[in-house]
Amino acid sequence: MASMYETIMNLPLFKGASREQVSLFLEKTNIHFLRYEDGDVVANCGDPVPGIMCVMNGNVEIIHSLEKSGLIITEEVGNETVLCADRLFGLDTTFNCEIRAKGSCGVMLFGKEQYTDLLKTVPLFFINFINYLSFRAQRPESILKSFNMNCILNRVAAEIVLLTNRNARIIRVSASGGENESLADLLNSNKSRLKNMSEEGIVSVNNGELLIMNRAEFLDSVQNDVDNYGI
Repeated sequence: MASMYETIMNLPLFKGASREQVSLFLEKTNIHFLRYEDGDVVANCGDPVPGIMCVMNGNVEIIHSLEKSGLIITEEVGNETVLCADRLFGLDTTFNCEIRAKGSCGVMLFGKEQYTDLLKTVPLFFINFINYLSFRAQRPESILKSFNMNCILNRVAAEIVLLTNRNARIIRVSASGGENESLADLLNSNKSRLKNMSEEGIVSVNNGELLIMNRAEFLDSVQNDVDNYGI
């Protein structure tokens, strides 16, 4: 099992930090280590983002509700995942998703002001944060260049790129309740494509839900499918 130092050093915002820098960070920062049990709410959609939150051990589910389409995209992520750090500053500093514990898990939390001081004093952490924000800011352009939005499967793939983490272990696309035209269209109009991906172990359709077991391979399959370009 990785030590706390190793876990922190593997977090995107601390990549490249030395053990000495992490030690200094731990000494100067008021850190809260929070424990959650299965199903506990880590954050509600609309809550203020209190600071930097990182999954230190276990798993959480991040639930993205797309009200207009009636779809819900749920991703499961594990340790070394940073939660909504891109919403720490800006016009909207609230959670745009719901986060729940998936089994027992631990989350590290430290405040916005302390993180701001850290960015001012350690250039490496500042560069990591800029890279983190830049990656997220460039996602929409990548989506527009990669996916044909005329097909609902491609639109869902684009939403997954935009909303979910690259290290998501499993992603579930479901309906917010009752019959849902968007979900039915997704499953019915793409039976052949989903069947091929299912045979490759990329996705599974269970109880009217689309389960994506491999995010990267799913996105590659959708992007590279000739139907994506109308050929």
